Amino acid sequence: MGMETPETIVNTLWFNNSVHFGLRVMNEHYNLKWGDVTLKKDVNGLAYLELNERQTKTRTGDNVKDIRDINPKMYENKNNKERDPLAIYKRYAELRPADFCQREDPFYIAPNTMPISATNPKWFRKQVVGINKLGSIMKK
Repeated sequence: MGMETPETIVNTLWFNNSVHFGLRVMNEHYNLKWGDVTLKKDVNGLAYLELNERQTKTRTGDNVKDIRDINPKMYENKNNKERDPLAIYKRYAELRPADFCQREDPFYIAPNTMPISATNPKWFRKQVVGINKLGSIMKK
């Protein structure tokens, strides 16, 4: 986990989304879109990420009362930047292809398989991470 490589960024994002947003099954991770997570600030100026939840395995939309009263939030960690989920999210946002940051684009995109260099500075490519790959992250 961390911000050193494209793979560690995806792994860390997956972990943070599981812990803070309560995403459990792989379909929830796989169906997550870039626009489902928004960067906001609270009344005290503390930054956080908020999940705008879509239908899930347990919340199918059949029962209109079966929604969370409050959207899940993930707050910044000012005391430990290495473990700050917002710093990792912001770094990921910087490294994503600029034309692949639309609301309906997939949240998890594939790391570039070519070595990162001055001639190839792209960390990520415009391809969704497969559901099996997302499912294998927990094992790592």
